Amino acid sequence: MGAFAFNGSGFPTLVDGGITPDGAYPFPDRPNTGVQQVSGANWGFHAGGAASINFGPITESTFLGRAVRNDNLDRISFFDFEMRFTQACADAIDGVIAETDCLAWRAFDDGAIVEVPFELWRVGIGTFGDATDDVRLIPGMCEEACGAGTDSLTYDLGGDHPISGGDNDPFTDWVYWYLPEDGGVTPGSQGYLDFFFGTAGTGGEILARTVLVNFNGGVLPTVNAPRPENGTTFRIYTFKPSQPGDLFTVSTAGFEVVAASQTQKEEDLETIGITPNPYKGASIYERSQLIDEVRITNLPTEATIRIFTLHGTLIRTLRKNSPERYLTWDLTTEAGLPIASGMYLVQVEVPNVGSQTIKFAVVKKRVQLNVF
Repeated sequence: MGAFAFNGSGFPTLVDGGITPDGAYPFPDRPNTGVQQVSGANWGFHAGGAASINFGPITESTFLGRAVRNDNLDRISFFDFEMRFTQACADAIDGVIAETDCLAWRAFDDGAIVEVPFELWRVGIGTFGDATDDVRLIPGMCEEACGAGTDSLTYDLGGDHPISGGDNDPFTDWVYWYLPEDGGVTPGSQGYLDFFFGTAGTGGEILARTVLVNFNGGVLPTVNAPRPENGTTFRIYTFKPSQPGDLFTVSTAGFEVVAASQTQKEEDLETIGITPNPYKGASIYERSQLIDEVRITNLPTEATIRIFTLHGTLIRTLRKNSPERYLTWDLTTEAGLPIASGMYLVQVEVPNVGSQTIKFAVVKKRVQLNVF
């Protein structure tokens, strides 16, 4: 977990709640403390400006309101992203701009080119470790115009970030993530180099206003670390939509239709029932007040249903020979007359298996005839 999601900031979390299976992240809404950096510092990904933004009755999270905006989602989906702090970037910072430097564009101040200790990359779909389809992105940095950092033309820490309630959580200059001019069609660093040392522009914003927060890192100028250690990578995973060419295979092995044994058929007799029971004036199956309906349920393909009064008088015989699992009865006798309120016995006989008898209670609705 490399982002701060507590205090209503709205950032996505590594897990939905609780801890990960290995117990490594007891607080899934924040970076795990004490194990991230050799120095003991703890860095978290966030957005500059505020902990959250309120729009009347709607609270829009910082992540959506500040970092992901406009049509950025179209450029984010399908890909993952990395912010890499490398030794090569740190060693190249000498005040002289060269093609071997790691650079950022001070887009919101004076347009100057700035040496920075990190690289931004768009990583191919699910291909971490395979650089053949990675695209180097163009960092845009905001310093004085955003109230971030302390030293001009330097990626560094500024004042306290409002993500926590303390006053010892300094955060970095704001970083904007831009595609090369070709939209990331060409893998590698060429689009990045063409922007800083050629005449190419940018190909659209991916993320805006991202910052790193040194959680409980101290109060400037006394902090435990000025930036993440070389070798640190912030990796952004995204959920991928289905794409042309995706193939999903469903196996039904182990779920084949198996003929029930005689024992199973006899046990299944116990599941046969009638619903609703008791019938109290109506059921959910009835489509009008003129039709009564109950259902004998969990029936096999073949069955004979006989309805008796408590005196043993057979009043209706129903036969089933269909794949449906139920049979309807309209609460009438063999002669088509409505039955009276009372208790009945429903006997279900299944050929070559056995029979099941169910007690069935009926309370008929009041019949009212309006004569005009």
